[in-house]
Amino acid sequence: GFGLRLGRLKNPFGFFNETRDIAATRPSLLLPESIYLDYLRAVLHSSDSVGAYGHLELSQGTLSYSMIFGKPIVNDETVDLIVGGALGSKSVAGDIESETAQSARLSYDDGSGLWRTAITYNVFETDFNADASDALLFLYDGQFKTEQFIFSLQFDWHNWQLIGEYQIRNTDSLGINGAYNFSTGLIDIVDVEYDALAYYYQVGYSFSSKVKGYIRRDVVYNNKDDKDGLLLNAQTFGSIAAHSAFAKDITLGFIYEPSFNWSFGLELHRINGTQWLPHIENPVSAERQQHWNMYLLQTSYRF
Repeated sequence: GFGLRLGRLKNPFGFFNETRDIAATRPSLLLPESIYLDYLRAVLHSSDSVGAYGHLELSQGTLSYSMIFGKPIVNDETVDLIVGGALGSKSVAGDIESETAQSARLSYDDGSGLWRTAITYNVFETDFNADASDALLFLYDGQFKTEQFIFSLQFDWHNWQLIGEYQIRNTDSLGINGAYNFSTGLIDIVDVEYDALAYYYQVGYSFSSKVKGYIRRDVVYNNKDDKDGLLLNAQTFGSIAAHSAFAKDITLGFIYEPSFNWSFGLELHRINGTQWLPHIENPVSAERQQHWNMYLLQTSYRF
């Protein structure tokens, strides 16, 4: 099978990105934030693109592929999130242009239904046009690029389910960031390049056809060479907390589905670190606590 699409398309990204808005398709109430960042949902979820997809039936399973190329969906907060980072809420006056998104995924589903796997490659590129006021934040005209590789694997065996995904994310910020040079008293333009590392593994068990529980370990390091965030804290003279560089989440959840239409869920999170806590909504670094909890209740109805 082979097909072409043109329009606003959902980006092939890991196992769950295309269906992240449908509660019944998610293995938990909240998808792992290390990979499926909710505050970057607009950029990650869809794009105005041309896409190709297809599948090949093999003797033991199905090989599928999907790819897109186009313009990502951005909103007013995107600039602050991808360029401003931890600078604070609505602080960047410049804008981005010529942004492009590319994504491709190759997946294999075993014919027995016991396991599936996928490899995803994703690229986002844009130019940043700084406003004159952005110089106060040491931000200047430049280019931003992030490149991601995701390896996905899932096993289903009787009442047990094991899901894991591993991501390597390379980020290049070229010409955008400036740093004060104390020896010359001038601003030096610096290129910032770092590799992020993220992964999660989730074990689920179906107690019956209506009740299932799961536990998940979800970890992300914004820079794999600065896992404790001490370098980030030192480079920003303490203005950005070290725990902004990582997040380690332990999740416990239960889902009750009394019928095909209705679903009720409970989820408890214990998080160490604030890497995926949206800085735009929590602009004061000193008020973000390293250890924090999150409690979720969900009721969903499908028709």
